[in-house]
Amino acid sequence: MKLLSFALVLALALAACTGNGEPDASPTSPAGSPPSATLLGQNLDVFPGPDQAVKVGFTPFGSSARVIVRFEPARAVVDVCPIASIGEPPPDREGCKRDVRTGVRETITAARLGGIAIVVRSDESVSFDLVVEYEEGERAIEIALPVLPAPAGGADCSDNACNPFFELQPTNAGAFEASATWDGPEGGLVLLQGSVLGRAHTATGIPYGEPTRDEGSPPLEVSTRLTAPAEYALALRHARQGSAVPPMRDIVLSVSWP
Repeated sequence: MKLLSFALVLALALAACTGNGEPDASPTSPAGSPPSATLLGQNLDVFPGPDQAVKVGFTPFGSSARVIVRFEPARAVVDVCPIASIGEPPPDREGCKRDVRTGVRETITAARLGGIAIVVRSDESVSFDLVVEYEEGERAIEIALPVLPAPAGGADCSDNACNPFFELQPTNAGAFEASATWDGPEGGLVLLQGSVLGRAHTATGIPYGEPTRDEGSPPLEVSTRLTAPAEYALALRHARQGSAVPPMRDIVLSVSWP
């Protein structure tokens, strides 16, 4: 009976291990599956041509991501292209999801997927919001914006309606760091705490928290610690508004989320 009991215990122990005797922590197992991440970008502009593409770099666990681009005007011809990094040009149209429809989820797949490029093929500029869903490999993000015109200002730009901002959901607690470089006039990089997507400031009159900010000439850097499950958005701002203010150019945002 003792021998039978020992054999049963040994069999159960072996069943809990892989062939090399180590516990099975494979990411393909249900318990080890990578978490899903959702990157949100709002109030973005892209101008015609591959050289004016807006690029978003991220690190998925696998080789695919789901992308939704909500753009105006809806008649514009917009491609979503896979890239390995924001430092490389978009591929030829054959490698892209061509002429995507506004608000429609598209799956982007590539062997070395490290981000996406939003390319306008028609002859007019496009304003858009972006959603990227993927199984996360890392929580570092890079964004390349070729040009950011200064907003006109006024009531239409209240509550961050004209500032590009980004969120990575879900929020994890821990250290947050971000930097921004560009050519052009002074600006600001600010981390907002609150429901920026829901425009809570407009709804309640209560201003967003600002855990960290930096203003002036580039480069700018911010850092702080986030708490979960609070909502945070990283916003890039012009220091001044109006048509007389020159645009920011060759903007690169580098963000490390916990």
